[in-house]
Amino acid sequence: MISEDHHENTARTRPVRLGAFAAPVPKEVRKQSPRDLLQGNWVIVSLDAGSGKEVQTADLATLTLTIAGDKFSARTNGGLGSKNAIATMVFDFSANPMRMDVKTDTGIADGIFKFEDGQLFLCHAQPSKPAPTEFQSVDGCACYIWKRAEK
Repeated sequence: MISEDHHENTARTRPVRLGAFAAPVPKEVRKQSPRDLLQGNWVIVSLDAGSGKEVQTADLATLTLTIAGDKFSARTNGGLGSKNAIATMVFDFSANPMRMDVKTDTGIADGIFKFEDGQLFLCHAQPSKPAPTEFQSVDGCACYIWKRAEK
């Protein structure tokens, strides 16, 4: 005969499958992961290139960022010249603040990022400079604020 205690202990350790009975969660209600939130097209709101002075808005008008998987492309075609930077990113979503290493043909730039009020805050050091620890621009570190591009 199996005791009452055995049933209680067994019930606690046995997995319960509810998937077949649970209603699907609507897509707009699901919480997106930080990786999902990064994906897509972004336009610049502001940039402090490390001098403590923001770059003028007119110079930023054509600066865009596209993130697809672990690749990103930053493009400009205006006052900052015509450039297209392509890089690979490695993320650490468990760090606080979240960290990213941007790997380009000129080296690895360590950075941090966060999401706030629908915007992406991103600061990164120049290759071979120490990674930023706060969202403020210092010598050798650039800080950007991006907003999602309209479709």
